[in-house]
Amino acid sequence: MWTVNQNDSFQIPVSFKDETGVAVVPTSISYQIIDVETGTTVRSATAVTPAASSITLTLTYDDTALVNSGRRSEERVVRVTAVYGTDASGDPIQKTDEYSFLVVKLGLTTLSRLKLALGKSVTDTSEDDTLLTLLDAAEAAVARYLNRNLLQASYTEYFDGMGRQTLILSHRPVVSITGVWVDPVGYYGQSAAGFGAATQLTQGSDFALMNPGTNEKNPGMLRMLSALWDGTGLSNWPQGQGNIKVSYVAGYTQVPADVSQAVAMIVGQMLAQSERGLPMQSETLGEYSYTLLSGEPGQLMAGARQILNAYREVAV
Repeated sequence: MWTVNQNDSFQIPVSFKDETGVAVVPTSISYQIIDVETGTTVRSATAVTPAASSITLTLTYDDTALVNSGRRSEERVVRVTAVYGTDASGDPIQKTDEYSFLVVKLGLTTLSRLKLALGKSVTDTSEDDTLLTLLDAAEAAVARYLNRNLLQASYTEYFDGMGRQTLILSHRPVVSITGVWVDPVGYYGQSAAGFGAATQLTQGSDFALMNPGTNEKNPGMLRMLSALWDGTGLSNWPQGQGNIKVSYVAGYTQVPADVSQAVAMIVGQMLAQSERGLPMQSETLGEYSYTLLSGEPGQLMAGARQILNAYREVAV
């Protein structure tokens, strides 16, 4: 079974052969995607054109989105239906094949890595439910402690121009800039005619991303290069209210190993506490794990804090 991260694109090769193994070209091809556990139709029947004896189905963001955000993984089935003409009665001759894949929730670590960090057997599933509950709580606590989302995601933000040369985005590291617009009547995207094509800037001539790279040295800052957008003749982001729009992608596709280790430390501490009577209800674990991370004395939590402090956003 194939495995794909949530919201990633994914390709499935499909070929069509007759009963003797000879490649054939169906008269029509369609496919749909079903979530196995819930039976939810993730993608309704979609035609593939042109038909060929071998095709590649490209699954996109919506196809690999989780139906239930509370689950760590979801099994999907792609049902491919091919029609091969008609029989003697004029009815279509069709054949349906199924291809399974697993959508895995993006997180700060995986269950397998967590087990290895805790010295447990990866193949032993007896504690999986408990470990997953603790892992969800630990990841939520880490996100709250860091005051940022480390996982890669797409963002669109609006800013007030302050007449300065740099613009600080809310998320980092910035992976790519989708677009930047400056419009004095954009008003946070609430103006019907705001941020049109003529107001879009060009990366590399109008502005630049400072210190690009998927690491903590990337500050998530855009530097204005052009003086054309500021009436002062200086290379500054022009002053205004909601006059700047930025669409971009930021975060890690692979979380730094030390962050994953810190998550495992927190889970290990909660697991040890559970043996002393800590309730396993998820609604209490989130607050408990955050309190544990923020103020629990001892070498283990001090080590986790020391790791995470290198990634923490502190309001100034």
